[in-house]
Amino acid sequence: MILSEHADETLTERQVRSIVGLIQSVWPSKDKTIPETVAEWLNRSPVAGRMRFVLWENDEAIAHAHTFGREIFTTKGSLKQMALSAVCVAEHRRGEGLGARLMRKVFECVDEGVWPVSLFQTPVPGFYKNLGGRIVDNEFVNSRNTEDPKANPWWEAEVMIYPADFAWPEGRIDMNGTGY
Repeated sequence: MILSEHADETLTERQVRSIVGLIQSVWPSKDKTIPETVAEWLNRSPVAGRMRFVLWENDEAIAHAHTFGREIFTTKGSLKQMALSAVCVAEHRRGEGLGARLMRKVFECVDEGVWPVSLFQTPVPGFYKNLGGRIVDNEFVNSRNTEDPKANPWWEAEVMIYPADFAWPEGRIDMNGTGY
């Protein structure tokens, strides 16, 4: 089993297909097929700072996490943080500690000072609490939402940060974009 880190543009078509297949096995898309999603991924322009962390077994993605930078606006000013999304483990491999292994590697980006903090939503807060995260209860908005800029951009019940001891600000947080 190999745990690797990739910028999107360095992934081969086969690797992209495997990652997309894993993601869609966890969150099936109603709008796009796997081949459509792969084609879209391969044709988009690279985005600086966007990374994929992948556990590979026999050239198949069995665990995945996506990170990228997002500047948010807090009551204490702007904050560039590591956004975390699409964290998943293949259903047949859950319960083996692969998600924890993957996330320890991802959170090294914060521990080593690449990012000051990571902000994310999750349906499994206990998993992230065990890794050193904590729930935050701010009001979240998205000023870029032209229809309802005060609407909560998150869809999961729990929003968390890593590390738990980060001096997270009180008050409203403008996500400066959609939830992830």
